[in-house]
Amino acid sequence: MYEQLMLSHERLQEYALQKEEWAAVRERVRIARDIHDTVGHKLTALLVQMQVARKLNRVDSIRSEQAYLECEELIRSALQEVRLSVRAIREEPITSTSINESLKILSEEFTKFAHVHTSFEVHGTPVALPNDLQLTAFRIVQESLTNAQKHGQAKKAVIVLDYGETGFSLSITNDGELPGKIKPGFGLINIQERASEWNGVVHFRMDRKTGFTVELKFPYSLTEMERKQIENLDS
Repeated sequence: MYEQLMLSHERLQEYALQKEEWAAVRERVRIARDIHDTVGHKLTALLVQMQVARKLNRVDSIRSEQAYLECEELIRSALQEVRLSVRAIREEPITSTSINESLKILSEEFTKFAHVHTSFEVHGTPVALPNDLQLTAFRIVQESLTNAQKHGQAKKAVIVLDYGETGFSLSITNDGELPGKIKPGFGLINIQERASEWNGVVHFRMDRKTGFTVELKFPYSLTEMERKQIENLDS
């Protein structure tokens, strides 16, 4: 019996060690995704602004100076994203706006800095979502826009957030160049992994008329569905 207890103890220790290792791997993946999605997004927009400033420098010094000022603003914003990521790793509380407001601001910033005219639409009755799920949705949209500008050279993009009865959907469509075949790289794989963590479903679609679209569907949790039912009764 003593030997069995010792063996069980050793197995428990091994399991605990494996669990810690898995947790560390997941944390490294999460940090890598956050850096890729946040800083990468800002640097993509910064590169566009630097190219504009360099070209304007030859013909219009005033507009060139304005473009460089916008580059400085992007750098400050990227630094803020890094600070927020560090605070998140340290588990410090971060106050944030709702997903609707966050996506509205994102679309305006991407229009201004990346020169991709981006519109944002909301359909249905908004539902209060967990902060982590809101962050996931925001990062997915951010990554989709970055891909649209970087790989597709898109000029226009449309973000649609649709609240349904049992879940919400997101679609990000751009008019950029269509690839011959969809080959998920780091960005698209990130989107798939983020969605799966919330039982979400992802589809990538190509259409010569509408362009490239990232479609996502997320189910509500039981608490969110109950809250929505109460709101419907009150209305």
